[in-house]
Amino acid sequence: MRVKLFGSLAATSIAVGLLAGGPAHAASSSGVGWGAAMGTAPACVARYVSPAQAAIVLRNTCKKKMWVKVIIKRGPDSPCFGMGKGSIRAWKWGTPFSSYDKTVTC
Repeated sequence: MRVKLFGSLAATSIAVGLLAGGPAHAASSSGVGWGAAMGTAPACVARYVSPAQAAIVLRNTCKKKMWVKVIIKRGPDSPCFGMGKGSIRAWKWGTPFSSYDKTVTC
């Protein structure tokens, strides 16, 4: 139910909120920001991680549909979901003491 509740409307609002503050963090040396290759998913699946909001936004810039899963340390992983070319998805884990680990293909 929680995943359905966090559907496209919630994902869009988080994506817009993160993107509004995104340029300050983009391509940072810490590996957090759009285009940072942090997992086994290819770099064309761009990631923007917001530890403060306990959320990640993914953007598929690949030339094909990608199936990805977000792995969270000490928290709920996302389900495996498909991302069409050019699409944006978000995942919010929202549990204390958990953090983003990586994005993998599935």
